[in-house]
Amino acid sequence: TSKFIASALDIYADEMTTYSSLTPMLKVECENEEIKAILESLYANVLNMEHNLFSWCRTMCKYGDLFVYLDIDENKGIQNCIGLHQKK
Repeated sequence: TSKFIASALDIYADEMTTYSSLTPMLKVECENEEIKAILESLYANVLNMEHNLFSWCRTMCKYGDLFVYLDIDENKGIQNCIGLHQKK
């Protein structure tokens, strides 16, 4: 039965994170182009959403929550992130 549960979690996470060239995973809408560019860079380059979001969504479905550690530099902003996965 654990294989079925794992498969269901994979399907949920896959449905939550499916994207294509026509339907992006994340779309930033902002009137201020500078803020929009900063947010797009944050999501794509720092948080690496295309790589990390699947496992974050799966973990959230499995445990009901998810914590992400943000490595923040006082002058440069967010430099890196690490998903803090629970182990029960």
